[in-house]
Amino acid sequence: MWSLFKLAAIVALVVNTAMGAIGYAVNPYRRVNRAFFLTTLGLSFWLVFLVHGADTSSRQEATFWIRYATVASSFVIAGFDFLRIAIVGERRNRRSEFMQALPWLIMLAALIPVLHLPAFIRDVTFSETGFPTPLYGWPQKAYVTYFLAGLCLLTWRFARDLRVVRGVQRAELDYTVLAFAVCAGAGITFGHLIPLASGSMASVQLMPLAVIFLDVIIAYGVATRRIMSVGEVMRRVAAYGLLAIYLVALYLLVLNLAAFLMGGRVEAAERLAPILAALTVAFSATPARGALTRFAAHLFPVESVDVQAAMRKAQQAIAHIGPMDDLMRRFAEVVCDTVRTDRALLLVRDRDSYRQLYPRVVDGEGLRIASDHSLASLLRHEAEPLSHMALTRMRPTPTRRDAAAFMEARGLQLGLGIRVKDSLEVILLLGDRTSSRLYGPHEQDALQLICNQFGVAYDNARLYTELQDGKIYNEILVDSMVSGVIAANADGVVTVLNREAQRITDVAADMNLGLAIDELPRPMAQALRATLSDGQEVIDHEMMLPGPAESETPIRLSCAVFRGHSGALLGVLGVFSDLTIFKKLEDQVRRSDRLSSIGTLAAGMAHEIKNPLVSINTFTQLLPERYNDEDFRNTFSRLIGQEVKRIDSIVNRLLKFSRPAKPLLRRISLEDVLEDTVKLVEEQVHTKSIDLVRDFQASSSEIDGDADLLSQALLNFLLNAIESMEQGGVLTVATASVHARWLSGNDPRARARLRLSISDTGCGIEGDDIAKVFDPFFTTKTTGTGLGLSVSHGIILEHGATIEVDSHPDMGTTFHIHFPTVLRKEQAA
Repeated sequence: MWSLFKLAAIVALVVNTAMGAIGYAVNPYRRVNRAFFLTTLGLSFWLVFLVHGADTSSRQEATFWIRYATVASSFVIAGFDFLRIAIVGERRNRRSEFMQALPWLIMLAALIPVLHLPAFIRDVTFSETGFPTPLYGWPQKAYVTYFLAGLCLLTWRFARDLRVVRGVQRAELDYTVLAFAVCAGAGITFGHLIPLASGSMASVQLMPLAVIFLDVIIAYGVATRRIMSVGEVMRRVAAYGLLAIYLVALYLLVLNLAAFLMGGRVEAAERLAPILAALTVAFSATPARGALTRFAAHLFPVESVDVQAAMRKAQQAIAHIGPMDDLMRRFAEVVCDTVRTDRALLLVRDRDSYRQLYPRVVDGEGLRIASDHSLASLLRHEAEPLSHMALTRMRPTPTRRDAAAFMEARGLQLGLGIRVKDSLEVILLLGDRTSSRLYGPHEQDALQLICNQFGVAYDNARLYTELQDGKIYNEILVDSMVSGVIAANADGVVTVLNREAQRITDVAADMNLGLAIDELPRPMAQALRATLSDGQEVIDHEMMLPGPAESETPIRLSCAVFRGHSGALLGVLGVFSDLTIFKKLEDQVRRSDRLSSIGTLAAGMAHEIKNPLVSINTFTQLLPERYNDEDFRNTFSRLIGQEVKRIDSIVNRLLKFSRPAKPLLRRISLEDVLEDTVKLVEEQVHTKSIDLVRDFQASSSEIDGDADLLSQALLNFLLNAIESMEQGGVLTVATASVHARWLSGNDPRARARLRLSISDTGCGIEGDDIAKVFDPFFTTKTTGTGLGLSVSHGIILEHGATIEVDSHPDMGTTFHIHFPTVLRKEQAA
């Protein structure tokens, strides 16, 4: 037969066993969890004995079960002190625990034999419902004495420890005391208050259900990863309890008032009164909840985090973008002020580790952990804060054990990860709270919100720091360059002028930024302005900058525009070098070359003139002896004339080399000059089976030049090409319009060039000889003076043209001659 007491006891037994098993399974290696399991095991024995005692009608069996239920209750009260010892002495040794448990062992050793005396239970009576009631003898006084002494000892020990411990230990003790209080309150309610109010003793049979309150509260306090403080729980329970009482009272009040006002209209009252009462409750629920929550907060004042206020403070602290150190300091101050913690550490990712950035370490390196450290790994994979309490409560793994040991060794209670673009960039570590309270779920959630907000500010500060570092690096780099660097924006305002540029341009450092391009030395200003206007780059253009006391500074300038990623014009950049030293060295080299050329020229003249002089000297010596020989005289007259002409030709060529004629420049067509010159060598081309190719592609062949001198120069190039092709080949004469990468003359826009190319497929020139082809008297032929290309080179230079040689042995030679074209009126404009 199932009685109400038996049903309540079985329900309490099932819940008690489940709570103990769950608490043990969460972390079987933790002392507190094992102590809670043993406590619930003692309660289970007590409940089993009660169920069997309530289910029998035999006095002998009832006596047996009641006796052993009393013995089990004696162990239960001692078990709660063992639970306290496990909470407070989590790190104490076995000897210390044994000394604290010794009084219980002594009392139990003295009590248990007394409880087995026959006089302890003299008889058992059964009520009308069949519930057994024991009649105790004198030994019961010993049990009551033990029970009262145990309660006093428990109370004293709990009160003493609550004044000493802090953090998670304080919270677990608070929940244990709360569980006792709620269990006692439930027992008093079922055993006394309800019978007193109702006049019925039926509710006494529900007293085993008080164990459920005890188990659930303690299990939450010792086995849950994230627990609230007891004060927070009490405040919430009070708020919701008051709200429930208020809403029920309001509903009944409105319901009865509506029924009273409707009077005799019973049908209307039955329909409308509940609707009016429900609407009244619905509309008043929200404002009543806020008011009663504030009232409960006054009843149970608990230090709590105002999330909205904390978020506003964090936003104000990190809104300003500045140096990383300053941002870290302001963020740490907000966190410390929000949760009232004694210290906060900020570790920033640095390659393969996290190093302490706040507080700044003056001596030493500070805290540093590897990126694969157990704590960093857990924060990287966990989406919520990581507390030391949670690590000790969860089932231990090597990673959790190492992280818990790391935090315990440094007195850290909470770790939070700050992510930037799904990457763990910063680790926030917090110590104990100054209020001795633990970091509850409410505080942890608030801190995580602040950290998420800080992640965006950190990313901005990191970019700002990188930008500043890059700016400093670039400024130092640019300022240390041996070349002058100048940059101006699209409006022509100077933004960069390094130290060397200031020296060359003679612009003071305190007035260089914000300076207009036009305020720079005129030649440089014209070049920069022209490049900024048409976007064409300038490479290695030489110019003279006016200096102090009518002096000039030679420079070589290169200019180019620079654009943004969208192609928009950002400005112009100029890089230039002071050529003063180079010009001096160049003059020295030129003087040395001139002296060397004079020696080479003298040696060449001696060699070339010596041969005809030998012939003249020989005939002169033979003349007195063979004067009467007519054949000798005729030969003498003919050879002497030839040798004199030969000497005259050499001297004329030397004169042309040393003093080349100034060209008479006029508007001519280079292609017409080429046609006339090619006709002079057509016979030789035909004789040597050479193919002549004309490839005139220039859009305009007009130049300013001297047709006679150019014809003389081009003829030398053509003859050299023909002589290099003994077995035939291809001679190509081509023109093309090109765009040079340098400036010509004083006009920076004069970059269009006319290129003349004379190519052959002959024997080519050795690499070491290419640099000597324009030297006087240099030749690789068995005949000739070696002055032809030297004279031609001088003529080309007099026309403001440049010449390049491209040759490879057995592959041929190409001479590229670049002439400045004539600017038309529309181009000049």
